[in-house]
Amino acid sequence: HQRIHSQIGMSPIKKLEEGMLGDSTKPGIGLPPRILNEDRLLLDFMPFVERTIQNYGVMFENICYYSNVLRTWINSTDPANQKNKRKFTFRYDPRDISKLYFLDPELNVYYPVPYRTTYRPVINIWEARESYKKAKESNKEINEEILFQAYEQLREIERNAQKTTKAIRRAAQRKLDTKSRKDCIPSTDSQVVDKVESRNKNKETHQIVIQAFDDIDEDITP
Repeated sequence: HQRIHSQIGMSPIKKLEEGMLGDSTKPGIGLPPRILNEDRLLLDFMPFVERTIQNYGVMFENICYYSNVLRTWINSTDPANQKNKRKFTFRYDPRDISKLYFLDPELNVYYPVPYRTTYRPVINIWEARESYKKAKESNKEINEEILFQAYEQLREIERNAQKTTKAIRRAAQRKLDTKSRKDCIPSTDSQVVDKVESRNKNKETHQIVIQAFDDIDEDITP
């Protein structure tokens, strides 16, 4: 948004400011109204898929979703062509696909639609696709159960890798600690020994000898 756009001759952010605030030749339209429903705004900008609604619910990334809000629309036909099933908009958050968001075409309201099997773990869309690739290695047909089994296998591999990484890190730290302790131990090579002996000799040479007191004549009075 900060770069110059070749078609408008300015950056998009500058064009937005010009439209709202105006310039020397024309007034702006003013600031847009404040967003009152931020959740709705977020959902409106999320990616979406279009799905027909079956008796079991809807399928997305090989996972089944269901909610009672879908019952009214099960097996609905397309108003423009009665021979075709009607498709509905479902928004999703790629970071958490444990639920979809169904846009009711009459009420224009989003409703959350969770996993049909509610005890499934929360995953993101990249984990779902990674699990699908893993499952495809040993299965010709993929269903939801196989998909989540592959997901658990991948997580177990990840947990083991983390343990291995921690073990390697701890071993490396122990080596560093051992080396540090060795560096703290005084060296006993010949040069150091010579220095110690020389120091001791100097101490002996400069040692102060305490002489005995001279005899003192005392005048003893009876």
